[in-house]
Amino acid sequence: MTTALTRTEAVLLARAQAVRSRAANIPWPEGGAAKAIGTALTGLYDAIEKYWDLLNGVTHWDAYEWAEDLRCYAEPFEVALAKAAEDADELAGWLIEVIGGHCGPEMAVRVSGEGEE
Repeated sequence: MTTALTRTEAVLLARAQAVRSRAANIPWPEGGAAKAIGTALTGLYDAIEKYWDLLNGVTHWDAYEWAEDLRCYAEPFEVALAKAAEDADELAGWLIEVIGGHCGPEMAVRVSGEGEE
């Protein structure tokens, strides 16, 4: 069992955390857009927290809904960490899509960080 981030996990988490930070610091319009964005943002927060809980031993890998699939691997903990990082990255993408659908492509690009150096 390892307790360090792999390079891939670090990249996925950094991207997800950057999206989360940008989205959390924008005043979103009231109504349905705010609710949809809030739901997507909460999902992203939860996914990032799930990764850190796994890595820090707060939660065991077999506590998650996809644990049964991991039992066949020689190193289920490492696979669980990789899966959690991928989930966070996918939810960041979903948040960007939700923002684009409710607030337009310009806001989606702003939150995604595309074009930043």
